Amino acid sequence: MEQMYTGDRNETESVDLMRLAGRDAIRAILSEDSRVASLPIIQKAGKISDLINAFAEVLGNSEAENQYKTVLIVAGFEVCNKLVLAESSHYYNDKLEQALLVKMAIKKVLHQLAGIDVLGLSDINYSNLIKSEIEEFRIIFNEWVLSFDKSTFSSDGWNIPL
Repeated sequence: MEQMYTGDRNETESVDLMRLAGRDAIRAILSEDSRVASLPIIQKAGKISDLINAFAEVLGNSEAENQYKTVLIVAGFEVCNKLVLAESSHYYNDKLEQALLVKMAIKKVLHQLAGIDVLGLSDINYSNLIKSEIEEFRIIFNEWVLSFDKSTFSSDGWNIPL
């Protein structure tokens, strides 16, 4: 006699497989998060972001200072965010594009610090500390970009050599 398919057994097996795959996926994600968090460039970016946030706290509350604070904090966040996005991509051009956005965010931080210095809105030692960390970051950043695997280039149809 032929066995009738009821669906119950396969649904249970599917659920068990999904749970197992879910655990494996969670392990993979946690492992990748741990790998990314341990990268020197991520650690340095986190330190810069923390310094920017601390610096923003000592600025006053004038309209100009609030604008500088906002731009600095957003740019510090962008640096960290774009680095993680680059690390999560397999493709050379995606990594390079995110690296360019990191560079632009860092330049935005430097421009804001220069404006704050010129206007005398804060003790110059604070901004010099951030600039010093950014210089160390730049060296790590350049090494990181050189580590990208060019063989993983995938055209995105925009014809920009990234």
